[in-house]
Amino acid sequence: MGTSATMVVLKAVRPDVPFDPERDFRPVTQLFSVPSYITTHTGNPFRSIAELVAYAKQNPGKVTYGSQGIASPGHFQGTMFEAAVGVQMLHVPYKGGIAMILDMVAQRVDIGFNTWSATKEYVRAGKLRFLAVTTDARRSEEPNVPTLAELGIRGVEYDVWSGLYVPAKTPDAIVSRLNQEFVRAARSPEVVKRLNGEGFLIHAGTPDELRRYLASQSEILHATVRKFGIKGN
Repeated sequence: MGTSATMVVLKAVRPDVPFDPERDFRPVTQLFSVPSYITTHTGNPFRSIAELVAYAKQNPGKVTYGSQGIASPGHFQGTMFEAAVGVQMLHVPYKGGIAMILDMVAQRVDIGFNTWSATKEYVRAGKLRFLAVTTDARRSEEPNVPTLAELGIRGVEYDVWSGLYVPAKTPDAIVSRLNQEFVRAARSPEVVKRLNGEGFLIHAGTPDELRRYLASQSEILHATVRKFGIKGN
């Protein structure tokens, strides 16, 4: 199993890792991705992305955004968001997502890029608020939350995802059979219901689709690392 962290981020922030994701492995299928919601606590004065951007521009460096750690999804997404809208915020890295979310609930950090499943109960309790989602289309679990794309914001293009890989020398017939079986399983009604219920996006495509997707994500992440000097722990 390969993930955005092992197949993209690790190589981008640590070029000395002893493997090359695109050379040493063959893609079978992308299984799912997890959209991120820009989330804030309800004590903040901004109730929309436009208000957040205006507030951040009026108060450079005052808005804090928490992440799961250095070179984590939230770190990359926060960095991309700053660049996309032209604001300066203060990055607060945590040791994991739960600690960051709890601090946001306690109003010690202003915003975060979080999964729906990790934050939905706090939103329902009135402690957090969703400002936008990073997917191209609105999500069925939160149809009233706008996408960054529809707000005219482009460039926040880091996804959290998982895909199936095998060693590079695996025969074509085995790759094809694995693809068929995993795609069938991922598209089964039981799996679709379970994953959609947690806010996941199911992909279950071809090996070539995953190959192109990995190349695209690698290009985006490597460019971000070079531009902003992000380094791994």
